[in-house]
Amino acid sequence: MTGDGHMNDIGIVKRNIVRADRAAVEKLARFGVATVHEALGRTGLMKPYLRPVYPGARLCGTAVTVLLQPGVSVPKVLRLFDTVRRFGRYPPA
Repeated sequence: MTGDGHMNDIGIVKRNIVRADRAAVEKLARFGVATVHEALGRTGLMKPYLRPVYPGARLCGTAVTVLLQPGVSVPKVLRLFDTVRRFGRYPPA
């Protein structure tokens, strides 16, 4: 695959990251994870072993998913964070 939008594209940097509308994210923040998951056609649910750091913690927002090969060097990961910060910030520039 060569950057045609598949999940397994490794080494492809997408610089035009489209984020969800801020108003939509704020509206969804009022609901629980299970409610949003069901409303979105049962997509996007994380693994059940992922839990809040402390009881009652809440978070709602957009995310950027990355796919890395095992053993990726720390400088490459830091470069990735910098790319997301510059090109994937919320709201988009």
